[in-house]
Amino acid sequence: MAVNLYAASYSGTLTSFELTKDRNGSYAFLQKQILNLGRRTPAWLTLDSSNGILYVANEGLTSRNGSLLSYKTSKEGNLTQIQELQTFWGPVDITLGNSVQTFSITEPGQFVVLESYTYTMDGPGPVPNRQEAPHPHQSILDPTGSFLLMPDLGADLVRVYKIDKTTNKLTAVEPLKATPGSGPRHGTFSKKPVGGHYIFYLVTELTSQVTAYKVTHSDCGNLSFEEVGSLSTLKPGQPIPPTTTGEGTGVGAEVAVTHDNKHVIVSNRRDLTFNNASDSMTVYEISPRTGNLTFQQQFPAGGSFPRQFALNKAGDLVAVGLQNSGLVAVLSRNRRTGLFDRQVASVPVAGQVTCVVWDE
Repeated sequence: MAVNLYAASYSGTLTSFELTKDRNGSYAFLQKQILNLGRRTPAWLTLDSSNGILYVANEGLTSRNGSLLSYKTSKEGNLTQIQELQTFWGPVDITLGNSVQTFSITEPGQFVVLESYTYTMDGPGPVPNRQEAPHPHQSILDPTGSFLLMPDLGADLVRVYKIDKTTNKLTAVEPLKATPGSGPRHGTFSKKPVGGHYIFYLVTELTSQVTAYKVTHSDCGNLSFEEVGSLSTLKPGQPIPPTTTGEGTGVGAEVAVTHDNKHVIVSNRRDLTFNNASDSMTVYEISPRTGNLTFQQQFPAGGSFPRQFALNKAGDLVAVGLQNSGLVAVLSRNRRTGLFDRQVASVPVAGQVTCVVWDE
């Protein structure tokens, strides 16, 4: 077995690795390429595997603007830049600070700005040091391809847009209103309907909750959301650790539904559950009737600040980007039980790791 992975770092690097597995079941990383992006600070990677294109969001932490870059991938793990387009400051997950831009892909790796949006608030939210302004954190396409969702940590909303299939332009519709002060960060949909409806799972960073919503496509063409349950992103009864950094109190970060639609995985940053050596990954079982979640496991993430993670196609390995540890760790999981069983590999990455993706 040999598969490529790409990792981004705030140090301004893109690194490609090959992960191999020998006959004895041992895994090993081989570094293939390091690209130095200068003063750019890549925050998110999105892989178009069908066309062999890697899109990179440069957050622009050391400059006045961000940018969107594209690279051609190869079987050998080498990346070749295709295009760079300047954006607003602060792209994360191909979304932007208090602004959002959409892009039209004219051909693989080539894009032009389609629309731009800037959001405002009348005043700070309930957590003023984190909610002084809107902060869209992610863009999510719904399973029908008809709506785009954007969790906004600052405004306590998930902004919802209807997509015009002819022009690809967006029309704002009724948003999902989260609990005040909760700070919506990342969300994901179930892979298929559960009990007749798709389920939307939302992690709120400031309150460290994962909430399940039943999604209904209304007759007027909008989305509606009905909460079916909410749990802590930590083990039941475990308190959220205090912080003195002024960055809020929450620990919840990334969320994903497994390919078999049976489990949800959430990463927690700064919880230091395991003897101060590692933050945690939490596993939940999905009710096949309601889509609600039941806590199953809390497992070491492999280091500090698991900002983002990605499952491989088989669903038996999870690559974790450990921002403060400067590592990519790979955890194995039992596909039958859904539980993690061990860490099989790790590799250092220069600087703070922001994102890792598989190329299979």
